[in-house]
Amino acid sequence: LYNYTPKTASCDTTDSYDSLWDAVIYGSYEDVHTLIAQGVSVIDYETESALHAAAQKGDLAIAKLLIEHGA
Repeated sequence: LYNYTPKTASCDTTDSYDSLWDAVIYGSYEDVHTLIAQGVSVIDYETESALHAAAQKGDLAIAKLLIEHGA
């Protein structure tokens, strides 16, 4: 079982993209929106993107949100 703890309070740390990734995997639209609003980049050039994860999960709302912010 995947346990997710929202990390929005610490999104300005070096694991900010990991926080975004976790929020996408969990399907937390609110956390994804909050992280983006706090400046977390929706782009990660080294691995699969959060957009890939949203698409694989079939989460259209989060995918649209990420695309609207440059993913």
